[in-house]
Order: sequence, then structure tokens, then C-alpha cells
Amino acid sequence: MLTIGMVVGLDYRDVELSAHDLLQELKTTSEDPEAARRRRSASSGGAKTIPSGGFHSLPKQLHAPGLLMCGDGVGMVNIARLKGIHYAIESGRLAAESAFASVQRGSTPATRPFGSYARRCVTASSGATSRR
Repeated sequence: MLTIGMVVGLDYRDVELSAHDLLQELKTTSEDPEAARRRRSASSGGAKTIPSGGFHSLPKQLHAPGLLMCGDGVGMVNIARLKGIHYAIESGRLAAESAFASVQRGSTPATRPFGSYARRCVTASSGATSRR
């Protein structure tokens, strides 16, 4: 099984560009017509928008009362290297740890602020190893 991914910017200058048509063209390009037919018949597709603002477009706060924001939904994506799953998993793990710590006995918002979650996300996204 082969999976092909294609990234096309939503701000691409050709407004009539169709990523679907480009992918179909790629799949049918072959010197062997039988191989091209097999690729066409066994295709399925999906789409996802990748936020491309990067580190400097993250919200100033990654938390609000009862809310921790993580993953590519807030823009934790390295668009140049197409790395988002790493940041999504790590920020989700850090959010879960922060949420768990906030509901422990004796914990109050004053003693366990979610600001540490944001600092740990920045540390983790900069390549430094986060410590528990």
C-alpha cells in the first residue's frame, strides 16, 4: 500500500488550481497503462488544512478557564518541515499532565496555574527536552 500526500497553499496564485486534479494526474502518469489503471481504481482521498502561521502566530495564552489548547488546531506546526504530529502529540501529553495536576487534592488555580503548560509547550517545541 502506498500513501501519497500533497501540500498546496490555500494562497496559491493560480485560483483555478485543483489539488484533486493534480493528484489524479500524478496517479495516471505511467508508461504502463495497466499500472495506471490499478492506481486509479484503488484510490481514496481525504483533505486536511494545515495551519501555516508557525511559532509566532500562536495565541498569547494557550489556556483559559477550563480550557487547554494544543496541537495543530492552535498552529503548532513546523510548516517548512511538515512536522505537526510530533507537536500535537507532545502538546496533548503536556495538556493532559497539566489537567491531571489541576484536579489533584489540594490543588487550586492559585497553586497550579496553567501558565506552566504554555512554558512547557514552548520548551518542547524549541527542541529542548521537557522534564516532568
